[in-house]
Amino acid sequence: MTDGSRSFVLDISEHLFHLTTETVRLHSNETRRYQSLERLLIEILVEGRSPLDDHPAATIKDHLAAVPTIGDIRIRLRMPMPHRDILSELTEALAASLGSPLSVADTVSVLLLQYAAGKATDRIMARLKLDHVQEGQVGPQSAGDNVVPLKHLRPPDTGSAKD
Repeated sequence: MTDGSRSFVLDISEHLFHLTTETVRLHSNETRRYQSLERLLIEILVEGRSPLDDHPAATIKDHLAAVPTIGDIRIRLRMPMPHRDILSELTEALAASLGSPLSVADTVSVLLLQYAAGKATDRIMARLKLDHVQEGQVGPQSAGDNVVPLKHLRPPDTGSAKD
């Protein structure tokens, strides 16, 4: 272990396992290289964004309730100590913010939620072509004349308004 990396084992649920494989797939497709869960987690940790920056505590609690963490699927992660320390510190900070104890596997789950939600948002924004909207413009830039603003879609006044 001359590179300062340490292995640790997590026993995770099938739900969390599926989340790990899906996010690794997304990351591999994005980078056009085969990625690992360790590499993805390191990149997320290097960004330094707390999941609480992107999601309210209630959303994180709902995620943890919907995606059980503990299970019978054993995974081994090998991370450099500085990143493992960041993961531990983030676990403590999230636990304090949520007001309940969290495991490292819980934190991994929340980080993967944050990553997957961010990628879904990016895809939606790209589809709507809103990622380069000019200031003051409403709607897609390239909409042209095929777009009718919603305020022009009001039903005509029939004169039978009730007071």
